[in-house]
Amino acid sequence: MKLLYLSNALVPSRQANSIHVVKICSAFSKINFEVSLICQNNIEDESKNDEEKIFKFYGTEKKFKIYALEKYKSVFASYIYAFKSFFIALYKRPRIVVSRFILSGFLCSIFFDTYIELHQLPHKNSRIQKYLLNILRFCPRFRGLIVISKPLKKIFHDIGFSNEMIHVLPDGADTPEKIDKSLKIDYRLNDKFKVGYTGHLYKGRGIDLLISIAKSCSWLEMNIVGGNENDINFYKQKVKKMGINNIKIHGFLEPSKIFKFNSNMDVLVAPYQKKIHLESGDTTTEKWMSPLKIFEYMATGKPIICSRIEVLNEVLEDNRNCLLCDPEKEEEWINAIKKVKNDNNLREKISKEAYSDLVNKFSWRKRAEKIRDLHLKIKK
Repeated sequence: MKLLYLSNALVPSRQANSIHVVKICSAFSKINFEVSLICQNNIEDESKNDEEKIFKFYGTEKKFKIYALEKYKSVFASYIYAFKSFFIALYKRPRIVVSRFILSGFLCSIFFDTYIELHQLPHKNSRIQKYLLNILRFCPRFRGLIVISKPLKKIFHDIGFSNEMIHVLPDGADTPEKIDKSLKIDYRLNDKFKVGYTGHLYKGRGIDLLISIAKSCSWLEMNIVGGNENDINFYKQKVKKMGINNIKIHGFLEPSKIFKFNSNMDVLVAPYQKKIHLESGDTTTEKWMSPLKIFEYMATGKPIICSRIEVLNEVLEDNRNCLLCDPEKEEEWINAIKKVKNDNNLREKISKEAYSDLVNKFSWRKRAEKIRDLHLKIKK
């Protein structure tokens, strides 16, 4: 069965949305879909559509086709992508289209069974996006919205979509048996208890909290991976000026190497603050997010400590598959890290439960199977 996945994400890139689209396409290909991904080319030499480089970057098997379209530096770039991807759809004639871009999905839903996947709200200044959402549900081949959390479902229900049209599927991660673990990388600075963080360093991600914890706890080492160059340099300079020796800002790691990094840690942390910003800084996501890092953490079989954020209760449960802490109480975080360090039974219990949840509910393969089964049910 042919499946066309549309996303105007730049591939390869450091953005979580690019990881999502490549990983879910890989999962679709493993359950017997003939998959084509239409994205935007982010390789330096744009004349080369280097699939090998892309698959290696994400640590993904080459089991589907990638069409990386030329990226345009123009106010009309998104429209160019939308119409190009639509014309490719007309040529390939897929059985199913999954689109992360509203305009592309709208065009395809006129001719093909189409699902539109949305991980955030339409841009507040985009009248076109709002208009398309208002008329989308009347398109003859539109089959539903896929969103990443229940609060996001409620928002789109309030816009006018019926509950039956909106399907909640959180993000996911690869299960470890599908990842090459042959290379053991030692990220340790010494023999101290290793605390690990992966992800962006934007405002609201809790990096300042981690630095403060490291300063207060000489018995641990803090390892931070991710970020853009400006943020990486900012925090490296901050740590240097503060004279903190038990923290390492590693910088960006390719997605293919994240599992190995996480596996070298003793505990993995997600210290989200009460306001969590995107790169643009003008949007916050704390009410409806489904962070990729949480699922990547769960896949390692390592204990997780996370901020107590309501939307994450859809995945995380305190003292069952993680420990939850108040994002504004440093002492609570320090006590949780000590608890994981000193209580072997607790550490093993929450690690095992998180891993089991990932394998049984939140792997990329499970997510792809749910979309397949949803489509088969709708088509009956």
